[in-house]
Amino acid sequence: MNVTDASRKKALLLHLAGDALYDVYDGLVIPAIPDDADAAVTNVYRYTVVKKALDDHFSPAKNAEFEIYNFRLARQQVGENIDSISFPASFVSEILPVR
Repeated sequence: MNVTDASRKKALLLHLAGDALYDVYDGLVIPAIPDDADAAVTNVYRYTVVKKALDDHFSPAKNAEFEIYNFRLARQQVGENIDSISFPASFVSEILPVR
């Protein structure tokens, strides 16, 4: 199948995935497209938005409590000095919830 048209891609995605995915798709909140938008841009936008909405819906969420538990399990290893133990700021800010 060599489907290049965005509206056909969206239809094929929803058709091949089945009724269960279509039910999920019906329940998703997808932003409206402006009325004055170009038809070609609208089709590409719809497919991209549907694909991203489904990806976001099915992506597993991080369990903050479990990540905190793993963070607290970190221990100094034999032969490792205290200066070499570090956690990147991005790791800490991404995992630990802001309170």
